[in-house]
Amino acid sequence: MIGSQALVAFSHYNDSMIAYSTSITTYNPSMQPWELSIPVSDISAEYVNEQMIIFGVLGPLGNQTSFNHVW
Repeated sequence: MIGSQALVAFSHYNDSMIAYSTSITTYNPSMQPWELSIPVSDISAEYVNEQMIIFGVLGPLGNQTSFNHVW
């Protein structure tokens, strides 16, 4: 959805995991790494038992007290 900010991950050709943040600004997003409006650090991913798991540390939120989260 346009305006969304996301953590994305995929399996690289050598089976290593690539994970980063990106911003969805068009209906045909570039999916290039992009800084989010909320600080995010330690982004990583793993693929275990046919499930992809994305990890990241959000915050601090500063003056924001909440944010919306969707899957």
